[in-house]
Amino acid sequence: MKPLREKDLIQIEVTNACHNECTNCSRFVGHYKKPYFMDIHMVEQAILSLQDFPGYVGIMGGEPTLHPQFVEICHLMKRHISPEKRHLMTAGYHWDKYKGIIKRTFGENVDYNDHNDTTQKHHPMLLSISDIVENPECLETSCWVDRIWSASINPKGCFFCEIAAAMDVLFDGPGGLPIEKGWWEKGPEAFIEQQKRSCHQCGANVPFLPARLEDEQDVVSESNFQRLLAADSPKLRKGKVTMVRRKFGQSELAGMAEGWQPWKHLGVKEEEGAGKSRLEMYGPFYGWRLKMKMRIRAKFWTFRRLEVQMDRLLWKLGLR
Repeated sequence: MKPLREKDLIQIEVTNACHNECTNCSRFVGHYKKPYFMDIHMVEQAILSLQDFPGYVGIMGGEPTLHPQFVEICHLMKRHISPEKRHLMTAGYHWDKYKGIIKRTFGENVDYNDHNDTTQKHHPMLLSISDIVENPECLETSCWVDRIWSASINPKGCFFCEIAAAMDVLFDGPGGLPIEKGWWEKGPEAFIEQQKRSCHQCGANVPFLPARLEDEQDVVSESNFQRLLAADSPKLRKGKVTMVRRKFGQSELAGMAEGWQPWKHLGVKEEEGAGKSRLEMYGPFYGWRLKMKMRIRAKFWTFRRLEVQMDRLLWKLGLR
């Protein structure tokens, strides 16, 4: 397990509600009978617990702009987290309504994916490795989710992995570590129980061909199918779940792993260059200015340091 202090980002999952219901959503949207909206005091507690974290502090969902107190959440981020460390993931719901405060709060640190391209592919996280792999130990190597995605906080506590956090909510697990200052400084030993109950239940390391959003079928293994039944999953009741019963051997898995890049969600249209550019989210002027800043950063490595120092000074003066 990668130490949390070395991660680039820790997410605060303020809600698991979403206007989309994507195939194989890593937040398992569509399987909850009732979504949660994190209490605003808990949101502030979560933000405060990450004040000294060296990486980005993210706001994520579901779709975070669905939270009824999204504006207050932005104000809390501006109050407690320096500008260069704030991050937002959104599918763009209420974009026109909140574009101004998003720009002032998160600036260029916004991941915008509206999921309108139905050829996008999401990896099936509910393919339990212990269900479908003959020898699970052969895949017990460094997990790509642990390496490049985030740890997270949700209403049930703090988790070393965002998939483990979402599973704990979906399957009514025992929860994470308490939301308190310095939790992210704890070593891997503090998260062993989370790993034991979630990693073998997860399919992140199984090199399985992901389904496209247009397929509208979540791919799950047998044990997770039974857990979804117990959770009375609305998506399962709608017939939008396909169960995989077979097991894969080591040689077959090696063949499946060739060219496998599950962290790439891009669909055909996006790979061809269509869709909304992040540089255009706030309009042509902002996009042009950001392009210029990126060119200067590439040429003069000290420019970014000066940017950060200036932003922090303005933040301390209450101007950012």
